[in-house]
Amino acid sequence: MRALTHYAFVCVAGHNSEAWTLVGPYMRLYGSNAIANSQLFNPEFIHLFVPGLGSLSYIVADMYSRVVVTAIGDPLCHPSKWRLITEMFLKEFPDAFFYHASEQYAQVLHDMGYYINDVG
Repeated sequence: MRALTHYAFVCVAGHNSEAWTLVGPYMRLYGSNAIANSQLFNPEFIHLFVPGLGSLSYIVADMYSRVVVTAIGDPLCHPSKWRLITEMFLKEFPDAFFYHASEQYAQVLHDMGYYINDVG
């Protein structure tokens, strides 16, 4: 099993933040949409980082007296590894939700048993 680490972006550190240093190369390789490009600069996003594999960003919110974990966007890794990093994420957060997924990532989630709802 690969080591998992969670990193939050620190705004005052900018490009010198740990999140940018570790996740930035994966964003440049695999981040092909607007959500990916904003993931590293949003202080609300946390990154599940797996060395040598990539990252999946998420937020944690306290809603309706419970904690809600939501993955945002596609994983920042090679598409052939999307299922693996998602399974690792779900081991950490088994009740997580997924938002702003591309059609390709939505298919991976569907193949894992998730129902997909296209909004907008």
